[in-house]
Amino acid sequence: MHSGLRPRNSFHVGASDAQRRRIYVADAPGLFWGLVIAGLIVGLRWLVAQGRPGRRDEALEILRPRYARGDIDKQEFEAANGTSEADY
Repeated sequence: MHSGLRPRNSFHVGASDAQRRRIYVADAPGLFWGLVIAGLIVGLRWLVAQGRPGRRDEALEILRPRYARGDIDKQEFEAANGTSEADY
């Protein structure tokens, strides 16, 4: 028994194909500008991050004075720094 009704899409209940196309076209500028703004935010965050030293540099700023004062020995410095004589 066929009632002649097409299955309804839960997103566009009762909308014709032409109405669905209009909805998608109407959403296109918003989607475009949303992607442009998201791209700008990601790009700006990347640029700002380029100007900052990495966390590894901050750790070395703490390790070097401790090693110079004798608080840690060479093995501890190399272990914390992630380097060894083989790296040089």
